[in-house]
Amino acid sequence: MSLIVIEGDNGTGKDTQALMIEKNFECEIITNIDEILKLNKEAKLYNGKDKVSKFLEYCRLCSCYAEKFDNSIIVRYWVSTLAAAYSDNIYTYDEVLELQKKYCSNLKMPDIIICLW
Repeated sequence: MSLIVIEGDNGTGKDTQALMIEKNFECEIITNIDEILKLNKEAKLYNGKDKVSKFLEYCRLCSCYAEKFDNSIIVRYWVSTLAAAYSDNIYTYDEVLELQKKYCSNLKMPDIIICLW
């Protein structure tokens, strides 16, 4: 059972890469499941700490789905959520580390991370 996470800036080809991996290696793209897509879209409507909270909720749901499949792919996971929270000055570095411990330590950890830029 493996989890592949694809991270990267907008327009770098994350979804295209996910589709190629899905096709060639029989993986389930978790972030294309209707419930996940809905939560992602909803999270984008928020700002600041509320947005971070919604995206961490999205990550928890992605993690739950990833446990159900032998091989799965998540496009953008908690790494990018916390990195954005720091770079957008929503949380300090120390606060991001605390969020990681509190909310992310129990999430399914990726076996492979692909970073595109």
